[in-house]
Amino acid sequence: MYYPLALEKRMDRVESFLRSQQNSPGLYINYVLANRLEDEAVIIMEQLMRKYKQETAQAPYKAAYGVYRKDMNAVRKAVHNIRFADYRAYYETILLMEDGESGQARNRLESIKKQWMKSALLAEIELKAGRHEAAIEHAREAVNSSRGVYRYVLYKEYERSLPQVVKPLA
Repeated sequence: MYYPLALEKRMDRVESFLRSQQNSPGLYINYVLANRLEDEAVIIMEQLMRKYKQETAQAPYKAAYGVYRKDMNAVRKAVHNIRFADYRAYYETILLMEDGESGQARNRLESIKKQWMKSALLAEIELKAGRHEAAIEHAREAVNSSRGVYRYVLYKEYERSLPQVVKPLA
């Protein structure tokens, strides 16, 4: 179970693993959000909120779902309860970008240790600034420096928004 979750680089295997996790909402949500399955996303979020009662356990799911729905108020409410510093900084950076504070967002990247997170956020910053080629380069770096579920989610997102990033990987 650990290998496809954290180490696998082949998207077909990760997708197969995630699809088989329908009884584990904490894992299955990655498949649902990556593939933009609207109806299932609502159901999975309800299951997660019933399963996890503590705010700190719910916060990462609420933040991810908020970004998925482009509901920055939900992200703002959840971000303070996220326990892990890298994830908190990741969502704070997203909030800064949405508020038009790209300079502060770039500064916030310094506190993130995970390379795939930095690169994915840099790709978004460059895309918002209109520097398409730089965004593609950072997006490729994000996908190449990630593995497992994170790679799958990035791959699916870039498949929709920047298809030239994933074409060489297919």
